[in-house]
Amino acid sequence: MELTLHAAAFVRPCVGERLSGDGTLIEKRGGLTCAILIDGLGHGRHAHEACSAGLAAVKGRWTDDPGTTMTLLHEGLKKTIGAVGAVCIVDEKTGNLAYSGVGNTVFRILGKEARTFSSVPGTLGKQMRVPRVDRMTLRDDDILILHSDGISDRTPVSEYPEMRIHSVQTIVRTMVKRFGRTFDDVSCIAMRYA
Repeated sequence: MELTLHAAAFVRPCVGERLSGDGTLIEKRGGLTCAILIDGLGHGRHAHEACSAGLAAVKGRWTDDPGTTMTLLHEGLKKTIGAVGAVCIVDEKTGNLAYSGVGNTVFRILGKEARTFSSVPGTLGKQMRVPRVDRMTLRDDDILILHSDGISDRTPVSEYPEMRIHSVQTIVRTMVKRFGRTFDDVSCIAMRYA
């Protein structure tokens, strides 16, 4: 049985703002799925401009190595206020996953084995250490959640048991609505390997 990666994203601006400083990108190419989340520093127009510059730097240019893609993000954000971000690459055929994050983004895998990946300190476009790349192999029905600090990294997903049966589109909207901070931009990517 062949497994497929289903993915969705949802972004909501801070209350009182029309533009969000958070942004996401999900692209598929050659059997790979790339999910990128960027959180521009602060919120409002300058954060939105930083996020847009970062997404423009990697759209269609990401590689199968999250560390290299993170370097592209860093270069693309140099003329902005900066951002934090995360890159996740999944090979749908093998289930192999590679992740790299800079700053306070959160990446969790929920399944038979729950796991949280941590990001290295830094600010894309300003100061970034050599990106660390974490790897693992996904299992059938694993759910991947990637979100900005608009959702607390201490959010107890046990308070959302319906996640196991919801579509990825419903998961991202529910995560933002139920756990998103009102006075911050919020972004969430959900993926299910099934």
